[in-house]
Formats: sequence, structure tokens, C-alpha cells
Amino acid sequence: MKKELVIAACNRDYSWIDFINDDVRVTVYKKGDSELKDNEVLIEPNLGRDVHTFFYHLYNNYDNLADVTFFSQDYPFDHVANYTSLINGNNLLWDAYAHQFNEGCWFFCTQYGVLNCDKNGSPHHPGLNLEGMWKQLFDLPCPDSFQFTPSGHFAITKEHARKTSKSQYRKILDILESQPTSPWEIERLEPYIFSLI
Repeated sequence: MKKELVIAACNRDYSWIDFINDDVRVTVYKKGDSELKDNEVLIEPNLGRDVHTFFYHLYNNYDNLADVTFFSQDYPFDHVANYTSLINGNNLLWDAYAHQFNEGCWFFCTQYGVLNCDKNGSPHHPGLNLEGMWKQLFDLPCPDSFQFTPSGHFAITKEHARKTSKSQYRKILDILESQPTSPWEIERLEPYIFSLI
């Protein structure tokens, strides 16, 4: 099984990748005009936070994804304390630690369990427009509440990632590049985008 770790780097040290097994490919994306390290890939424009980075990778590598891809912020441990073990592990470990999953997609967070919010993002992030985002992405009635795993650290198989069309990933990127609150809205809708609920 070929694995890849995709990191959205901002300004924190990610030398923890030294503890990732050698058979895991690591891709580090960085935004903005800061100096790049040898192993970093520049993404422009500098919009959409880490959520944009993750969907950028899914879109641009749609036809050559690893068997399993892990997505991470540059320092994941305040959200997923055992992330290196999960990345180095297998689906039995992923099933045990994921808060939301079905075969082929796992959402991780050791700090919180699954959270619920209403169409406005309350109680955790009031002021979001989840109903408006839902209508942009889906042709289904919008639910009154949403379940999501906070922090946005997840793993997905290439087969599961391709259940969502490449054109839908492009649409999500366009939204993330043009709508300021969309990173937080998309993060809450990821379990629905990847058809976990």
C-alpha cells in the first residue's frame, strides 16, 4: 500500500516528519511569498487556508493519488496527538481512532469528539452560512444540523476520493478562493462531501 502525507505548512516546525516511515511519501505545500525549503511546493493564490491546500492536492493529483493520502496541518498534535502513529499504521488503527469513517475515509481528532452545529455554525463558530454553502455543493435538502470532526485531519483512499468528481473538487477550489468564510464551512461539510453521512 502506497501512502502519502500532505502537509499545509504555515509557520510552524514540521520536523516531526522525521518520525514518519520511509515508505510514506511526504508532500509539503506552502502559500505566500515566504522563502521555500527544498521540499516545499508553492501554491498560489494564498487563499482558503489549509482546507484549500487539501482540495488543491485532491484536484491536481486526481489521477495519480496514493493508495491512502493523509492530510495535515504543519503541527497536527494539538488536534491529533497520535498522528504519526496513525500515518505509520494501518486501517485497523485508523478505524479505532477515527470519529467519523466508512470504508475508505477517516476523520481524526483526539482533542474533541464529533461536534454538531446548526446552519449558522453555532455554537462553535457562529456567523457561518452552511445552508448557503450546502446549496452551492448539493442538490439535496439542507439538514438543520451538521456533524463534523474538528481540525480537518483526515485520510482517504484514492478509490474513495474519486467517488467525488474532479469537477466538484474544482468547484470547491473556486469557492475557497472567492468566499472568505468558506474554509470553515467546507471543513464542516467534508463528511458530506466524502459521503460519510
